[in-house]
Amino acid sequence: MLTTAALKNLNLKQAPSRVSHLSVALVIPALAMLLLVAAAPPNAAGQSPQPADVRKLLADSLHAVGGQERLEAIKGMTLTATRATPIDAVASYDEAPPMIFDRVTDQMDFGANTLKETSSLNFTGLASDINSISVYTPQGGYTDSAGSLTPLDPTFVYRALDLFLTHPLLALLSAAHDQNAELGKAESVSGSSCTWIAFAASAVPMKICVNDSSKLPLALEIKRDYPQDDYTSLWGTFVTRYTFTNWTIEPNGIFFPRTWREETGHGENSIIYVQNISFSTKASAPLTVPDNFKQAFAKTMSRTPADQAAENYGTGEPKDLGDGIYVLPGKLYMRNVLLIRQADGVVIVEAPVSAENSAYVRSQAAKLFPGTKIKALMSTDNIWGHVAGVSGYGDPGISLYVLDRNVDLVTRLMEAGGAKPVNIRSVAAKTTIGSGANAVEVIPYRTSYGAKMMAVYLPDKKLLWASDLFLPKPWQPEFQTEHLWEIRSLINREQLKVERVMGDHRPPEEWAVVVKEIPEGV
Repeated sequence: MLTTAALKNLNLKQAPSRVSHLSVALVIPALAMLLLVAAAPPNAAGQSPQPADVRKLLADSLHAVGGQERLEAIKGMTLTATRATPIDAVASYDEAPPMIFDRVTDQMDFGANTLKETSSLNFTGLASDINSISVYTPQGGYTDSAGSLTPLDPTFVYRALDLFLTHPLLALLSAAHDQNAELGKAESVSGSSCTWIAFAASAVPMKICVNDSSKLPLALEIKRDYPQDDYTSLWGTFVTRYTFTNWTIEPNGIFFPRTWREETGHGENSIIYVQNISFSTKASAPLTVPDNFKQAFAKTMSRTPADQAAENYGTGEPKDLGDGIYVLPGKLYMRNVLLIRQADGVVIVEAPVSAENSAYVRSQAAKLFPGTKIKALMSTDNIWGHVAGVSGYGDPGISLYVLDRNVDLVTRLMEAGGAKPVNIRSVAAKTTIGSGANAVEVIPYRTSYGAKMMAVYLPDKKLLWASDLFLPKPWQPEFQTEHLWEIRSLINREQLKVERVMGDHRPPEEWAVVVKEIPEGV
């Protein structure tokens, strides 16, 4: 989850993370009970006692990790770990996705349910690390980047929630506390046999698999919906599995896994390597959060899908490029959309953010072109923030033009959004849509960084939509030459007569000026 927040702060392409369907007010206070298992009698809430086989297996596992008495004495812990994540959502090539390496130090207070995380993150190709400190409390928090404080991104909020829930020692205590825990089936995980126990923590369905030999927790699954996170919410319910290996005994007699494998089922999987661990038997000093960040936290965590869509466009006015062509300028990460009126309908270029965002775009198209149907959508790349709204164009009469390499991604996104992917047009070569003054050509790049991108060219207007290769200069400046070189290569290869160029994040600019940014002789 940390990966997405860090990339957003950089204005880079974003990566996925896990998010919660439950409100913070519901989830966090219940975590305080996890360390009070022994204090609660079996029938304290009128529930039936756990079945004997469940109770014995949990007791054996608690004993294996160091004993319930030792666990209950722990008030918090500090761990230093490195998370390695291949980011398939922004990969040009499936075989070699970019990587995120995030070295974090997490200070967890189990009683107060607070987290302070110091992060040093590197995204493949960045010249230097991104350093930040994030503070989470149940009332809110903030991220400190070089002295600049910003409200917590929902991604980090849910990273904190999930850390408390999926922490193997806390999860084991939570299972022991759930009087409705049930014994499940035996399974082989990572070559070892284990037995699953189903339970709930703060109303979140979970399962933990206890190694049949060592009795240590071998795997854990958490099943949650994530509506607040703008990537993860696209996929509906997540079942994330953690596999724990390399357990070591610590100086206080507690066993802890040094390697966590996280599998989401949607390609963004991580391996977490724990380098240092220390446990505390004393409560840590309270973390303080300014009131303005608490207020921002409450507002952010109560947003509706429509609120999230409005963050990108809101009341921004469409910009008229002339002759029935408009651009809807995006606010959040500047995700633009192009609207083109043709004789038999409107062509839309890009479907960013969400289906709700697509509904907003369609409402704007209806105002600009009353009574004119939408005939086609062109989704030009695989960057999830640009393709996230495709399910908003599932109408039978709308053709979706998608690069051949991205058809599977768009199909899965449409299905996850409840739309039928019946009108997808796979684009393998230059394809012309419409005729006359506003005819458009969609052209695969087939270049290095543009391997999963297409350009959209309007011959009569000499206007080129360059997809995600035409980025603002502060974004990834170290790749600016390569990106512009690939745009120029496509123009030369296809013999296009381009006067203006624009893209997902940049307004129309004179190509004769832009091309001069490529160093002489390149």
